[in-house]
Amino acid sequence: MNIFGLGSGKTKTFRPKRGKKKRPGLASGAPDMGEFSFANLRADLRKFVVLPESQCEEEWLAVHTQDFFNLTNILYGTLSQYCTDDACPVMSAGPLYEYWWRDEVKKKAQQVSAPVYVDSLMQWIEDQMGDEAIFPSPATVADVAAGGSAASSTGGDAQSPDQELAAVALASNAFPPNFKSVVKKIFSRLFRVYGHIYHTHLQHIIALDQELHLNSVFLHLIFFIQEFKLVEKKELEPLNEVIDRLVSAADAETTEESSTTG
Repeated sequence: MNIFGLGSGKTKTFRPKRGKKKRPGLASGAPDMGEFSFANLRADLRKFVVLPESQCEEEWLAVHTQDFFNLTNILYGTLSQYCTDDACPVMSAGPLYEYWWRDEVKKKAQQVSAPVYVDSLMQWIEDQMGDEAIFPSPATVADVAAGGSAASSTGGDAQSPDQELAAVALASNAFPPNFKSVVKKIFSRLFRVYGHIYHTHLQHIIALDQELHLNSVFLHLIFFIQEFKLVEKKELEPLNEVIDRLVSAADAETTEESSTTG
């Protein structure tokens, strides 16, 4: 059984409510943004997701998996007083999308509250990142990369560009063949946390003065997802409108900066 797939039937965790009517005026069950602000987004977030020549893709994905896990965990934690079992008895992204929990232990998808889902998710991600067979330590990656390049360099001599590229390629060998599929599953599930926040807790985010923080972290996440094709389009549907507005706002900031410095 593929425990990392979307599954079908009893194992399906992404459950669009196809037969349910959308709220008037909202495309694809989009959240009611009201007075929510999209201002002051960083215009340079896109460049920060591009893979540098000095790292292999797997290492870059591993570092950002840890970063986005931490950012999402902290952001969701600010809503703990609002996102309770009573207030959010179902993990959802609006009226059209529900998320059920399934993992290596609970192989049958189960409907759970939002807090239970997110707690289970964060523990599951920690377990994946703590497994050296899936997420090798930086020291292990460095050892694997150095193993091949050391033979072609002598003493403390600096490596040539070709040797550096060879070391980057060798570093990929430290990661398992299914590494990217695991990362895709992690990002797919992290995205669901934002689906729930945008659809259910926007007024709480506004009250906490966390609009810019939420938008900045989510836009950074989206650019990273798009750069490495980590989440299927159908999984992005609950926040298509939010994504479009965030990207447009960031592009507008880029245009304004270019005009100012031009």
